[in-house]
Amino acid sequence: MRNGSPFSRLTLVESIPGSDDDNNDDSLAYVPYRPKAEVMVPGSSESRLFIVMLTASIACAAATAVTGGYAVWLARHQAARQALTDVNDILRSCQSRMSQLESDLQRLPDRPA
Repeated sequence: MRNGSPFSRLTLVESIPGSDDDNNDDSLAYVPYRPKAEVMVPGSSESRLFIVMLTASIACAAATAVTGGYAVWLARHQAARQALTDVNDILRSCQSRMSQLESDLQRLPDRPA
């Protein structure tokens, strides 16, 4: 309770209570209600906070896009590397098989013509 007022909460008053001079209470001060402007003033702490939050959001979005792009590239790169490894293994097995066939052909006796 402030100033001996029995009320413990704020009450919005839109008009002056008791405009009669004999009913006027000096303990109540009338202040007209004016809503706070919603426009941010450049240079205020709210506008700086907004700019910082906006910048951080843009940076996070860019980092997310770059990370996602890298993940896609890495997956494709690893898939291509695995395919090349598989092809290389197949070529080595074919080469060893061809070497075996050539050595087998060398061991065969000549055919009479």
